[in-house]
Amino acid sequence: MTTWQRQYDGKNVQLAPFDGLRPFHGILLNAPQDVVAAVQSTAQAPFVGLTTDGNPSPDLYSADGAIPSVKPIVDTAQTFLDLVDQQDYRQYVQQPFDSWHRRSWFNAAPLYVPAGVLLDDLRPEQREAALAVVKQCLSPSGYELLRKSMLVNQAMGQLFNIYTDTFREWALWFTIFGTPSTDQPWGLQLMGTHIDVNCTIVNGTVLLEPLFLGAELCEIKSGPHEGLSVYGAEQDAGLALGRTLNGGQRNQAILHPSMLSADLPPELGGPIDGRHIGGAGRDNEVVPYAGVPASEFTAEQRALLLDLIDVYLSRLPEERRRRRELEVRAHLDETHVAWIGDPEKVPFYYRVHSPTLWIEFDHHPALMLEGPLEPTHDHVHTIMRAPNGGDYGMALMPGSAG
Repeated sequence: MTTWQRQYDGKNVQLAPFDGLRPFHGILLNAPQDVVAAVQSTAQAPFVGLTTDGNPSPDLYSADGAIPSVKPIVDTAQTFLDLVDQQDYRQYVQQPFDSWHRRSWFNAAPLYVPAGVLLDDLRPEQREAALAVVKQCLSPSGYELLRKSMLVNQAMGQLFNIYTDTFREWALWFTIFGTPSTDQPWGLQLMGTHIDVNCTIVNGTVLLEPLFLGAELCEIKSGPHEGLSVYGAEQDAGLALGRTLNGGQRNQAILHPSMLSADLPPELGGPIDGRHIGGAGRDNEVVPYAGVPASEFTAEQRALLLDLIDVYLSRLPEERRRRRELEVRAHLDETHVAWIGDPEKVPFYYRVHSPTLWIEFDHHPALMLEGPLEPTHDHVHTIMRAPNGGDYGMALMPGSAG
């Protein structure tokens, strides 16, 4: 038994003895503390953002300035806060906006005690009110994908009867950072297995990067959620573009021909991040462009690339989606696309990297399913970021270079 201490800005809260059930199973138990250390140290380090050389390019982002469109989010957030009448929950669920916890997230069951309140611990009306806030920050299709991903987690626990403290619909931590406002920055976070929604609202703009969504059972074939499927559009859009690459483009685009961990550098073959290099704890990662530039694409390929990007941008509310499309198109020639594995066959990994957009899609190793610890079409991780300081809305904060 280990006693944990919940640490927040200005207060330490001693928790009940920890029974050891919450951490991951044996596959991960040898590694997670390194991951936790990286996540927490990065969250507390000065923010730079994902760059190609350590120096963020300025003046890439602009605000939507749509104050009326954020007012419903503010009102919904206040409704939720008014419902949280448990004194201890109230002090956890609302943290200072400048708390380092705002940049601390993990795409699995947290191996540390995070900020916020576990939705499972709230009353049903409080849970629904929390999700109503998140719903306001996403597009209808983005919210649908989130809810499906939550149900996939529930289905995993029900079908396999494993890690049922983790694979549940409501096993997510919800936090509001700052005071909901139409004219002052604030934000929220929804975090748990395969789900990390980091929403910042500043200058009338709803920003959702970094946004991590995934699932380990992408198609439910039996049980209460039979027929539920997720992340097929992300996979198919990658295949559609990959199948058009000619020989020279393939040579540039394919960083590693094999997805097998034995054939990859250690940092690209692990069970936690898989091939992701822009995931949790990577806010300040330096990643030079790699792969084939869109400037070498045909008109058909550029259209397919934009279709792929739109799969991810469609998760955003409409006003933000339109702004992000303009930012993407302004730098389309500088956009690079890279693959690991065969771009025409599952499983594979792809990355889209431009000055204003970072997308990673990974057929992740099978962790809960039977079989070897190698990539499978049943386990998908996706992440979307805003490089050069755009994550967490930082580029739009007062005093920022933009």
